Amino acid sequence: AYKSSNVNTQNRETDLTELNEIVPINILEKNAIINAIKFTKGNKRKAANLLGLSERTLYRKLNEYGI
Repeated sequence: AYKSSNVNTQNRETDLTELNEIVPINILEKNAIINAIKFTKGNKRKAANLLGLSERTLYRKLNEYGI
């Protein structure tokens, strides 16, 4: 199992320094996917599991976000 606190959040498309900033869900989701793949060293099966997604859904989202 992976601890979400260990997932790198440094690579953000949007500056989240303001706590009251509203970030679109799709940006948060894309960043979560990118971070999960980096955290699992490219293992998409583990990344999908970490994110609570099926592998099929992860691949669909990778295609959707152009990752």
